[in-house]
Amino acid sequence: MVSSILKVSLNLLVAVLFLTLVTFAIGDPITPGDARKGRYVFRKCVACHKKNQTPVICPGDRTVVQWDGYFTNDLEKCRKIRTENNFEKYRFTSVQLGHLLGFLHKYGKDTGEKFTLCN
Repeated sequence: MVSSILKVSLNLLVAVLFLTLVTFAIGDPITPGDARKGRYVFRKCVACHKKNQTPVICPGDRTVVQWDGYFTNDLEKCRKIRTENNFEKYRFTSVQLGHLLGFLHKYGKDTGEKFTLCN
């Protein structure tokens, strides 16, 4: 009886430790924040795109799931696209990126909301 309880407890402890390690290895996920504040972060994105003669982006260009893809794996997709490291110079905090993601979630292609000040 005691032996089986110890085995179950040990298995549970190993599972919790494993999940904790996996969580730290993945890093903190960026969660959507305040869309209103994200609008101001988005302005920096648009300004940089215009300055560097890259396509101007708009939240309605992609679905919410597609935008989420840019914010996974420590923004790996954004870093690959911006090879000249203009993205890095802004040094957005995780809070700012969360607000930006909230803004993109609010006005994504599949949300029905329209943000018309992109052009």
